[in-house]
Amino acid sequence: MSVAPAARVAVNRLRLKGQRSIHFLTESDFRKKFILSTFAEISFNATCFIARGRPDNFARDLCLKAFVASLCSAENYVIIFDMDFTRLSADRQTLIMELDKSEMREKVEYRHQEPHHEYLLWLPDAIAWSYARGWPWRSTKKICPHDTYTERLSHSFWKRPFIHSIRGI
Repeated sequence: MSVAPAARVAVNRLRLKGQRSIHFLTESDFRKKFILSTFAEISFNATCFIARGRPDNFARDLCLKAFVASLCSAENYVIIFDMDFTRLSADRQTLIMELDKSEMREKVEYRHQEPHHEYLLWLPDAIAWSYARGWPWRSTKKICPHDTYTERLSHSFWKRPFIHSIRGI
């Protein structure tokens, strides 16, 4: 049974009056701590795919490929990506190619949405921001007290995570 409906309600309640969505870049430190503590009460697992030392577009493609490769062929998926109009076409092309290669196209439904339409997109935004900020924000038990896995895709200097897989919602 999916916990997504209850998770959406819990996450949506974090919006301030007049706020369309939560974006960690614009929140105060106090709010960030409060939001992270609320996220920690939601049951989900996260996998962070991190591509180091690569240009953003190349790194995002690497992360998308690793993400598709991590999917279990015995399951069906609904995947929602944060809408980035500059990457929409490239994301679709990479996803179709990788899903076809792994014979998962029939098992995966995906779409791009804006965060104010899909509240659960605020979770990976918070995780990405926290990982990029480092300690103490990166403390995984604060972000996701359940299971958090990090997949590092290269070994150069550290670069922010690009794609997150949020499972269990």
